[in-house]
Amino acid sequence: MTGNVHTAATTGAAGTAAEGAPPSSSAVSGMAHMRRWPDSLTFVVLAGGRSSRFGSDKLMAPVRGQPLLQRVLAEIPAGFPTIVAGASFKLESVDLHGAVVVSESPSHGGPLAGLLAATDHIGTAGVLVIGGDMPNVVAGALRLAARFDPARPTAFVATDRSGHAQPLCSLIPVDVLREATIVFGDGRDRPLRALLDLARPQRVHVPDDFLSDIDRPEDLDRLQATVNKA
Repeated sequence: MTGNVHTAATTGAAGTAAEGAPPSSSAVSGMAHMRRWPDSLTFVVLAGGRSSRFGSDKLMAPVRGQPLLQRVLAEIPAGFPTIVAGASFKLESVDLHGAVVVSESPSHGGPLAGLLAATDHIGTAGVLVIGGDMPNVVAGALRLAARFDPARPTAFVATDRSGHAQPLCSLIPVDVLREATIVFGDGRDRPLRALLDLARPQRVHVPDDFLSDIDRPEDLDRLQATVNKA
């Protein structure tokens, strides 16, 4: 499926080792992963939806003066190709940190439709799929990335402590996405879990906080309270 592309580049800010300190073997391994990941993985941030339970566009809801979606994008480490799948007109006020914007096709066709619209714009072996309304999800996605081997692409999905799988924190090989465009067409009105059935991912436990999302105003209130305490 081909979506309309509106902007381009890469995104984020990565950390560095303490100045003057020799890196440990684990740190060297971690840095090697960080160098490899952006060549192997693309973030796709799903930013469609109607926010019907929230009452207004939740992705534009301010958190310490920044739209929620902007905060999520800022967490993605430097160098990762990043695509935002959603309605471009509502993203004009957001600092996208260089992400590409691909319009959903069809509009409001659901998260699978948004993801499949981005498929033709992905040039890496795997895709980290995350929700734009999940303030801590990037940390969870990076746990999946740490397990990814581009030579033997395998799907992964994050699970909470109850074992519930969250498809909005998943890693899908790009070949599976291409197969999905054949199986599901444009993906409209199909649940994202249908993609998990196709991908048969390995399950990876992550802290529940990494998978929290903003569905209702009270969810945003809790996030604001947490941020204000930090």
